[in-house]
Amino acid sequence: MRAFLLVVLLCCFGVARAENFTLVYHHIGVQKGVTLGVTADELERRIHQLLDAGYRFVTSSQTVNNRRGQKTVTLRFDDGFEDVFLNAYPVLKRLNVPGTVYPILDLIGHPGHMTHDQIAQLVADGWEVGSHTRSHASLADLTPSSLAWELLPDDSHRYACIAYPFGRHDARVRRKATSLYGCGGTVAFGVRVSDPHALQGPLITPWDDSVLMLRAAGGYDLRSLLLLGSPLVTALDQRGTNAHAPRFWHPSGFEMLGSGFLAYRWVGAERSHQLFARSRQVALNAAFVRGEGAYDALAIAVNTDPVTLSWGWSNRGPLLGAALALGGYGEVWARYDGNWGVGADLCLVDYTRIQAEVDSIRGGAADVSYALPWNTREGRPWRVSLGHDAGFYVGSSMRFVGSSMRFGSFELSARVHPTQRRFGIGISSMW
Repeated sequence: MRAFLLVVLLCCFGVARAENFTLVYHHIGVQKGVTLGVTADELERRIHQLLDAGYRFVTSSQTVNNRRGQKTVTLRFDDGFEDVFLNAYPVLKRLNVPGTVYPILDLIGHPGHMTHDQIAQLVADGWEVGSHTRSHASLADLTPSSLAWELLPDDSHRYACIAYPFGRHDARVRRKATSLYGCGGTVAFGVRVSDPHALQGPLITPWDDSVLMLRAAGGYDLRSLLLLGSPLVTALDQRGTNAHAPRFWHPSGFEMLGSGFLAYRWVGAERSHQLFARSRQVALNAAFVRGEGAYDALAIAVNTDPVTLSWGWSNRGPLLGAALALGGYGEVWARYDGNWGVGADLCLVDYTRIQAEVDSIRGGAADVSYALPWNTREGRPWRVSLGHDAGFYVGSSMRFVGSSMRFGSFELSARVHPTQRRFGIGISSMW
């Protein structure tokens, strides 16, 4: 029951009155997946619904100065596809509604993408233009030098805002974006404008004609159902003994995370469940383990760059933690919950992640993952991993992008432990 109440608290973290609802589209008039595009008629119907309900349409940068309680909506079009100019622009022009387009800078003028002249026409009619980075890279997988290149606006334009590709970002990305842009767009669900560089952008759904007004009130999407169902997963799962924290988890997680994170993993008979939610420099971290052992933990973390300190509760007793950021290359951390653990989470080379931990009960573990140089326009979604945790294991993971199921903030993983004859799978979402 205590775990149930703690997760409910986490689900409610950051809830506030509606301030701005963002609809994120990629294609208009071209069928490219249930969360990426709609027809022009569907777009027009949804705009009419919101106008009839008293909503006022604003651009991304205008949301930053919204007064609490205003009913505003932002239409955001990522990637800069030409079908947005051909199919969405006439609808918005006829209804006198502004939009915000985020083109991939290096693809402007390429086949299927808007030209500079088309973008200039949008601006002349009240649209706003932001950056969707130079090449549509997965920003959270980059080292500081590559991250700076992706985020740096080109010499001839200044952009008010940036939209993070796939919504995948972390504290390193947000810190750099703050120095270059007035605001940043994520794919987080919700409506509260608390951090201008973490503006929400909930995923569209196939049922928006019916549930749009409900979604507008709270910024809900399909991930909201997963998050609200999290207490049931923990409350209904069987308990055990010999509790321990999930591998590589610590209560001071901040530097390598964005606005939120949700993960479920199964390895052999063990199930683990992790949650993270951030509002400005404060975060909540929660972890739960079931199977041969049971572990429940919740902590509040406060970041005072480059140090993050945390304190909370676990079923072992008081929970304390600390982490130190390493200048954009990751963090080192320590955890105490009756037993101690120290570790590191590093990005020393682009698209390579190194995690290591030494635990006073279980000893050491390490994991190295690498994103293969395939489908670079979709953030190199396929990655392989090699690690050691009471026996070597190999694994791979595939983010759902580049196909008819382009869920860019989701990741599905699989892991094999040959020496222990164990198999593991996991699903996570980062936003």
